[in-house]
Amino acid sequence: DASDSIGGADGVIIDAGTAPNYTFTGGQLDFSANTGESSNAITEDAYVDLPNGVVSSAVSAGTDGSVAFEFWAAVTETHTWQRFGDFGDSNDGEDTSAGGGTAGYILITPNSGRYGDGLEITNHTTTGQEPNVGLQGPSAVGTELHVVAVYNHNNPRSVTTEGSNGTMSLYLNGNLVGHGPIHPDIDLRSGSFNDV
Repeated sequence: DASDSIGGADGVIIDAGTAPNYTFTGGQLDFSANTGESSNAITEDAYVDLPNGVVSSAVSAGTDGSVAFEFWAAVTETHTWQRFGDFGDSNDGEDTSAGGGTAGYILITPNSGRYGDGLEITNHTTTGQEPNVGLQGPSAVGTELHVVAVYNHNNPRSVTTEGSNGTMSLYLNGNLVGHGPIHPDIDLRSGSFNDV
C-alpha cells in the first residue's frame, strides 16, 4: 500500500475506472497495468495521492529550504511525460486537470518529451517558465533506476549557484546528471503543492 512507514502522511492510491491498474507485491507498487493516459483524460490509470502540504512541510523541516525526492523505479513501457512524481497544482485545482500550463509545480519524469523520452526534473511557474535538467533518452525499459531530485533554495557550496532562488539537481544511479535554477517565482516552502 502507500502507507507512511515512519509517520502519518499516508498516501492514497487513486484508481480510476473499473479494472484494477495497480498491485502491491514484494514491497513494491506496480502500475504497469496503466495505459499511459494523459492527466486530463484519465479514465482507467492509477496513481498515488499524497496528503496536501506534505512537500512544503518537508521543505520547511530539517534543513529549511531543501528537499530530496528519491525513487527506485522501473519503466515497463515508454509513455512520453509519464511521472515518477508530480507535485503542485493544476489549472483546475486539486484532483482534476485540464492541463498545467498556468499552474506552479515540480515534476520528475522518466520520459520527457524534451529529452527524447529521457529522464528530467523541472519546476514550472504559473506564467509557463520551466527550468529543467535532463538526460537524453529514451530511458531503459525494464531496468530499475535509482533517481534523486534535489531542490535546494540555499545554494549549497557543492553545486554551482544557478540563481538567487536556489538550485535543483538530478542524480541517476548515484551520479550527478546536472543542475539548474529554481525559478524565482517558485517557493517550495509556501506553495500549496496539493496535486501529488
